[in-house]
Amino acid sequence: MRQSDLLLRWGLFFCCLISAFTLKAQVLTIDESLKTNSSAIFSFGGEPTAYLTAGKDDPEGDGWLRLTKDSIYQKGFAIVDRPFLTTTGVLIDLEFKIWRRIKTVSTTGADGFSIFLYDAAVDSFHIGGFGGSLGYAPHVGATKSYPGMTGAYVGIGIDAFGNFCNPTEGRVGGPGFKMNTVSVRASESNDYRWIGGNVNLPFKLDYESTDGKRPTDAVYYRNIQVEIIPNMLEGQVNYTISVRMRRNTTSAFETILEAFELPEAPPEYLKLGFAASTGQLVNHHELRNLRVSTFEGVAVEKTANKSEVNVGDSLMYEIRMINQSESKAENLILKDSLEGLAPYYSVQSIEFDNLGNPDNKVFGFDGKSLSSVRVDLDTLSQAVFRVYGIVTDLPPSKRLVNKVVFAGAESDFLDHNTYNDTSICITPVQKILSDFFIPNVFTPNSDGVNDVFEIVGLAQFDRLELNVFNRWGNEVYANRSYQNDWDGNDLLEGTYYYVIRAWMAGEEYSYKGWVLLKRK
Repeated sequence: MRQSDLLLRWGLFFCCLISAFTLKAQVLTIDESLKTNSSAIFSFGGEPTAYLTAGKDDPEGDGWLRLTKDSIYQKGFAIVDRPFLTTTGVLIDLEFKIWRRIKTVSTTGADGFSIFLYDAAVDSFHIGGFGGSLGYAPHVGATKSYPGMTGAYVGIGIDAFGNFCNPTEGRVGGPGFKMNTVSVRASESNDYRWIGGNVNLPFKLDYESTDGKRPTDAVYYRNIQVEIIPNMLEGQVNYTISVRMRRNTTSAFETILEAFELPEAPPEYLKLGFAASTGQLVNHHELRNLRVSTFEGVAVEKTANKSEVNVGDSLMYEIRMINQSESKAENLILKDSLEGLAPYYSVQSIEFDNLGNPDNKVFGFDGKSLSSVRVDLDTLSQAVFRVYGIVTDLPPSKRLVNKVVFAGAESDFLDHNTYNDTSICITPVQKILSDFFIPNVFTPNSDGVNDVFEIVGLAQFDRLELNVFNRWGNEVYANRSYQNDWDGNDLLEGTYYYVIRAWMAGEEYSYKGWVLLKRK
């Protein structure tokens, strides 16, 4: 670090100290199980307050951080009282359970939780609204409204119900009501606007317990990683964010939100927190085994341009190589055994993109293989490989699994954190189902034509589950073994949203969409 930069940072530190805001750390390393009845790093709050369950609802040493109970209109939060310097970025790794005791009023739970960063200089902190706002965004209700989070920079919503990405109740932007999503909303200064997400997760985020007990890891397990990486854009630090998840204790992480750049630069120092909320529908929202680290060095991320594919589809992999340090990284050894995907994936071409930085270079690359190439990366920069290919057959596991790794460097570059030097991309593959069609309109007017919501090809499934919601997100119909017999009940004409889960030969298929109900 240059002496001038060091003096500038010390100057900023003492200015903050004079204003009674003391920054205790520029880097952050946390390994907190949250299984005990106390924590030295967290502050808790909410309506009612979040709390540690150890010694209350669970035995000491086997507890959770409970953000909300499965009760109506709750919101709770926990913040880490340790700021970190923006230029370091942050990796967040935690296990969660979103679950509820079985209810007779609905088979659908709500709402979800948010992982957020906010300006560490905020004097008086409060979280956002109830329900679909997940304690981050504002909530405008019929009788009472709530502002959004104080000093918010970015909020990642892990949304089981589907309203975090819905531009209703005072939230700005988003594709509408979408169940089981990971969505990102912008800062307070940008109106908490929806800026991206994956609204087509092929699995549920929550769990309904029939015995009233928290599900074990054997039947329901969720482990999420959020990686927020700094890069230099037009002379200032900006962030790239990606999200990974795994659904059992032995599997690899799968990317559920591909890397994308946030639209605005962060404040100089940030703090990390977690919030959750319920509305008219409910869930317990619980966290455990939290690991947080700021990092330097290099990282690699492999993502696919499709969350799932059919045999015969094109599929593009992107391998993003990132230098998070203020030193050049030279002669990095990159290994990706694409040949191991054959005969299920056929590589058509590979290209290298230095993302506009001529000091990002590749050596030993013939345009056909990535089994062993060397890469130079400039300070605080990124470069990518893009692999274009065709899915040629159905793998026995019904998944394409591929790994890329930085295997050291043929130079004196020192990578302090090798945790993110390996990336595994998992893409579910399925064959196209024959004679399958979900209608987008039906006319239940007793004329004998199109009177029911008829799913063509339903008989090929062992079981099909249908849930239907109105535009406010309220469930209006549910059937766990649908037989093409929904006639619209006594619902008014309009657009409704469906979530379908179907099973065939042990394989699960998920579909989401809308249907127009017309009676004339």
